[in-house]
Amino acid sequence: MADPDKKKCIVANFDCEETWSLKTNETPKPIKKHIKTLMSNLSHHLSVFANDSTEIVMPWRLDEESKRQEVLAWGETTQTHHIRNKKNRASHPSDWQDALWNSRPSPEVAKDVNHKRFAFEIANQNGWQHEHQTFISSLEELDEHIGTSRLKDKSPWLVKAPYSAAGRNGIVSKDTAFAEDEKRHIGRLLERFKSLMVMPWLDRILDFSVSGVIGEGKDWVFPVHFPKVDKRGAVRGIEIYDSKSKQVFFPIELTTIEHVTKRVLAKLKEASFYGPFSFDGFLYNKNDKRRIHPLSEINGRLTFSLVARAQAIQTKSLSYFLEL
Repeated sequence: MADPDKKKCIVANFDCEETWSLKTNETPKPIKKHIKTLMSNLSHHLSVFANDSTEIVMPWRLDEESKRQEVLAWGETTQTHHIRNKKNRASHPSDWQDALWNSRPSPEVAKDVNHKRFAFEIANQNGWQHEHQTFISSLEELDEHIGTSRLKDKSPWLVKAPYSAAGRNGIVSKDTAFAEDEKRHIGRLLERFKSLMVMPWLDRILDFSVSGVIGEGKDWVFPVHFPKVDKRGAVRGIEIYDSKSKQVFFPIELTTIEHVTKRVLAKLKEASFYGPFSFDGFLYNKNDKRRIHPLSEINGRLTFSLVARAQAIQTKSLSYFLEL
């Protein structure tokens, strides 16, 4: 049970994507023991936002009857929304962490903007999507898309669920097409999610992200940071090094990232989203030429990039690495 004497509460619901993926009235599956252990181990990083009146609560220990004056959730869900005493956003936050605590994104809006189609449509409208990136709703559509794409470099293919994090709910083909056992896995994902994102697996050079907080009347957007991603797509660390961008990006790439940042902010506000956000992109190699995929997904939630940013500020570090 949560401690009702604590006025502030940080909810470490790192599994919020699983919650958003549930159908109406669908009962969530019990969280597996090893996932609980992983989430509990990660939760201590959130203490950077805490003080003596703050409790960090795991989602399976959350009591919806125990209301709190201030709630900071990793991702806004119906469960975290119900424990708030105050539903309205506070005006004129003093800084980005104050805005973070006082943001009140609706669970419905959070669910919408975290769906991968939200980022895909923004990219598609602005010419930032990969030419062979699309959404499919059947195995037949998957086969047709791969067949008509006719990739010259014989790349593997990536299929991802609309709600996925840290390399989960996705699959990369072992060859230039999906084998039968891989298709069975994709079929199960289709049964659950109805539609899946598909694109070629690209030869990444560098992953990057931009994060910030959309507040009431003011926004905070931080310089590009650099997640360290393993071969499965799981984030293993966050590098905060604000002067690095000018060293690693060409001017035209920086201009593109600036355009993406402005458009993502505008679209999130248009969707009535307020709170923490980030978007991801990466540089990749194609035929020995460097290319940029500037918008791969949007996170309308707290991320470890903001955790790393807060830790860098707390330790007064110009260069900081958060290992996960």
